[in-house]
Amino acid sequence: GAAGTQVQLQCRETNLAGTHSAYSSVFLDVYAAPQNTPAFTVPGNTTGGLGYLATITTPGAGMQYNWTVNGVIQAGHTATLSFTAPASTTTSYSVTAKEQNPAGVVSTTAGSVTVSNWPTPSQPAITASPTTVGTKDTGRTASVTSPPSNVTYTWNVTGGTVTNVSPDTATVIYTVTASPGASAVQISATPFNPAGTSGTPSATANVTVAAGTYRTAVDLAQARIGATVTRLTDDRILIAGGSATFGGNPTNSAVICNSTGENCTSTPNMNDNRMNHTATLLASGKVLLAGGYKTITPSITVSGTADLYDPSANTITAVTGGGLKTARAAHVAVLLNDGLVLLAGGSANGTSPLAAGTIELYD
Repeated sequence: GAAGTQVQLQCRETNLAGTHSAYSSVFLDVYAAPQNTPAFTVPGNTTGGLGYLATITTPGAGMQYNWTVNGVIQAGHTATLSFTAPASTTTSYSVTAKEQNPAGVVSTTAGSVTVSNWPTPSQPAITASPTTVGTKDTGRTASVTSPPSNVTYTWNVTGGTVTNVSPDTATVIYTVTASPGASAVQISATPFNPAGTSGTPSATANVTVAAGTYRTAVDLAQARIGATVTRLTDDRILIAGGSATFGGNPTNSAVICNSTGENCTSTPNMNDNRMNHTATLLASGKVLLAGGYKTITPSITVSGTADLYDPSANTITAVTGGGLKTARAAHVAVLLNDGLVLLAGGSANGTSPLAAGTIELYD
């Protein structure tokens, strides 16, 4: 009969005279044959001594299962096995399962999965570098001393923001956010083995945040002698003009940097080379870039032009009308209360100062 049905067996007794007894009947249940290599799920990584589950993927109706772990027969015959991983000195082991139907027929081939077994990770030792930092410092690190293989880390940085792409590595990179003070930044690392089991967190590494310290920001695209630096209304920084070398000709390039100096990008070029010029932040948020040395070699020339940098559009345009009334470099400029810009003094040819009274206003 088909699996899930019953087969009736009947029997009667007949004597030599041909007399028959009544039939007696027996009903036999028909079961499916057990599947070979039954599939099951089990963690691919375990921690020695901890408990785990193995589960048959598609259990058959009425079937029992014979399990082994590391060659040891397990008690219980259900489709889900609760077992304890071997001691971590056993680096890998097999879990097997055979299916058995109610008639006692067992599959000839066991399903088998090899499991990697790991110890609970040891408490790490960490070192912060440096141990004294400045406010808003970037690129500061802390590292695990002699990290073992196959261990990852979750970092906790109080007083800083983790910035590295893979925070589970043995080194963390962070930006300081804490105010000045002793132990203002506190760092610790929690280890995890491949099974996801955590170990004891490291001791805390304390970092002092010092006030009034200098820190390294991003490198500029070129050196800039005699450049201007202007803080914009959105806290970004405009760095314009200057010369890459002493005695070298100025550049017409400029860069815009974020407030921490971590990222700088080029702006459109100015319409004149400029060094020892002025940069004045206007009430509109635009920046007036005026005058400055245009060339140094083979002869010194001074710019009489001015440009306007518009941060919102990231554009540089020449001032209408050509710019200054008098070419000047190494002069001064100041924004007045009425919004006008006063430009005064400076040099017209690189050697002689301008005559007294050479003051002009930009409206």
